Amino acid sequence: MTWSAQAVNLVVNGSFPSGVTGWETIGIVSGTGQSAVLSDQGGSRVVLFQTVETPANTVSLRLSFDFFQALSPLAVLGQTPDSVFISSFHGTSPFGPEFGTGVYDEAQGLLDTDFRGPANFASGMTSEAVPGRPGWTRFHVPLPVARFTTVAFEFIDGNAVTGDSTSAVDDVVLDAIIIPEPGAAMLLPAAALAALMRRRRTTAKSVRMSRAHWLWMAALGLVLTSPSAQAQQQPSRLESSQVRATATSERSTLNRTSGVLTSVVNLDATNISGRRIDGPVLALIGFTAPDGSPLTSGVTVA
Repeated sequence: MTWSAQAVNLVVNGSFPSGVTGWETIGIVSGTGQSAVLSDQGGSRVVLFQTVETPANTVSLRLSFDFFQALSPLAVLGQTPDSVFISSFHGTSPFGPEFGTGVYDEAQGLLDTDFRGPANFASGMTSEAVPGRPGWTRFHVPLPVARFTTVAFEFIDGNAVTGDSTSAVDDVVLDAIIIPEPGAAMLLPAAALAALMRRRRTTAKSVRMSRAHWLWMAALGLVLTSPSAQAQQQPSRLESSQVRATATSERSTLNRTSGVLTSVVNLDATNISGRRIDGPVLALIGFTAPDGSPLTSGVTVA
């Protein structure tokens, strides 16, 4: 007698034919009957999330979802561009209905995106265009197996402008691959052997990478201690009227554990001839929160 693996979709209403029934929300998430829309029309922070319980004998989890974005590039200096953060949370207890106080053992960022497109992909994530739906991308990513898993889609209106950004999600599927007993027990020795072989390969690779990293750092140290590099660190004594500063914002990042949203501003200073100034430059920049209020704390200059 043989036992075969079974794939079971754990997500309820993942194609949203019933609006957002079965999902928890923060702000206003529009259920069109074909997708769930997260935009700045729903508030400065809009979240869509669902928690599922993993069946016994589950050997793997695989999340798939379709995603569309039309996010605004508008963000003045000191603001965060409109962004979407997709995450998963895993634990031995239910996450709960409140996103800000959710219970979990492990948090994982799956991807971050703004007007520049998706980035910071989780390990093992793949994607392809959705046939017949221009602008839509289908993502697949393996998730760690835990008793409870929460999938979350979070929209942040960073520029505090209403009506200039939107995103949508559809066809959310969380497949649990289940091996019925005693098939699961029969697979354990093979799985343990495969894991041991992967560990050996990873260890050998780590040793090689660490040597390469040491050589790279040694070369970098020679460059940084050269006389020319030391000379460039001397302050440039220029009047403010002779300095031109160009500021650019990096992609915002979200710490899934603390919930802290980080935005970085790079300041490039040149003199009137266009020559870059490498010395210290004092700049006064006003930062605002996603709701438009000024930030008087939580601003770090490095």
